[in-house]
Amino acid sequence: MQMIITYTLLGLCVSSLWFRGSYYRQKSKLWMLILAVSMTASFIFGFIDYKSIPFIILFGGCCYLTEQENISGLKRVFATGAVCLLSLGFIGHYIPGFFNPAIIRDTIISKDAPGYSLYFSYDKALVGIFILGFARKKIFGKRQFLKMLSILFPILITTVIVLCIAAVVFGYTRFDLKFNKIFFVWTFSNLFITCLSEEAFFRGFVQKHLQRLLIKHKHGAVISLLSAAVLFGLVHYGGGVKYIILAVLAGIGYGFAYQKTTAIEASILTHFSVNQAHFIFFTYPVLTTALPFQ
Repeated sequence: MQMIITYTLLGLCVSSLWFRGSYYRQKSKLWMLILAVSMTASFIFGFIDYKSIPFIILFGGCCYLTEQENISGLKRVFATGAVCLLSLGFIGHYIPGFFNPAIIRDTIISKDAPGYSLYFSYDKALVGIFILGFARKKIFGKRQFLKMLSILFPILITTVIVLCIAAVVFGYTRFDLKFNKIFFVWTFSNLFITCLSEEAFFRGFVQKHLQRLLIKHKHGAVISLLSAAVLFGLVHYGGGVKYIILAVLAGIGYGFAYQKTTAIEASILTHFSVNQAHFIFFTYPVLTTALPFQ
């Protein structure tokens, strides 16, 4: 029950990032209130302790500063660097004070795959919440969303197909149609934690800020897209060389979706679609024979 309360509040917090009330000229700050309640529950239930507090405050403050136009160059450099380092720390679970509960332990999803474990990573979720919470641009209207989808659809389909073929060719996975009982809890975690946070950082922060920095460079858009994709690949080093290459390819697809639509929602949906196709139609998480050092 403690976990259900905490992570339901976390899911509501993520959903509220796209809420805009009738009486707000700008986006609502409801997400801040729900996040505060969720974090209070996390402290009470033991999912977070006092060691995490300074890191969370510093991260939130720096995310806010990077979205301000009138701060000095030195402050901007410090804030941007801090957001990058802390994001990688939260995503990699290097920041102290978090005790992420295991939802699934060593479960066999595909017969030719190793056991799969899933944790509800509160620390990782904070990356997406703070970066997108302070972001100036998100989609709020149906017309904007449909316009984004019309541009996104061919990019999304192409990205899914290319990555599925590449994964099979690399011997990383093979066709395995299934519907596993953990699908719904996996979907919640994958969308609200994994895809949201990784896309918020790699595309909504790294790629966006690099593109702003290189706006006068002839190939600035391409450089920023590829840089974010390579960084995305490198943080997946634990899966071995094949996994890094696949992650770089995925990062290019997600980055292209973001660049063409200028909407973080596009890269989140593309990332989520790739992961769902992997889970439903192919060996999950990976063929045992494709594991590093096998």
